[in-house]
Amino acid sequence: MRALFLDIDGVLNHGDTETYFEAEKVQILNKILAATDANLVVTSTWRIGATPEEMDEVLTSQGILPGRVIGVTPDLDDQRGQEICEWLRAWADCYGIEKIAILDDRSDLGPLVKALVRTSKAKGLTEQDANLVIQYLNSKFLLPLMA
Repeated sequence: MRALFLDIDGVLNHGDTETYFEAEKVQILNKILAATDANLVVTSTWRIGATPEEMDEVLTSQGILPGRVIGVTPDLDDQRGQEICEWLRAWADCYGIEKIAILDDRSDLGPLVKALVRTSKAKGLTEQDANLVIQYLNSKFLLPLMA
C-alpha cells in the first residue's frame, strides 16, 4: 500500500485565499490519488481531535475521493517529522505500507524529508507537484520507511 501524508493549509489552499479547500487543488489531489491508488494520512493541524473517519468525511465533503483516509498522525507539539514517524511505527505493518510520500508546505521532517514534495504556501498544490508525487509513488524505488 502507498500512503500519502497530507497537510491541508498551504497544500489544498494558498496564502492569498480565504477558501480552505480550493477546487483546483482538490482536483489535483484527486488526480494523485487516482493515479497512485494511495491512501491518506492527515498531518494537518485540522486532524487534532478528529478520527480518521471524521477527517474522511471532511475531505469527502470538499470533493476529495471518499474512503481514502486511513489515519491521522498523533499530536506531538507540532513536530511534523516525529508525528509521521510515530504513525508509521504504530500502523505501517498493519496497513502494509510499502511506500510513502509527503505533501506539505513545511520541511521539518528530519530523515523523512526524502519523501517530501514541498508545496509553496503562496501557490499551494500545483500540477508539477502532483507529477512528482505520482512519479515517485509509482516508481519501483522503495524509500526505507524509517531512517
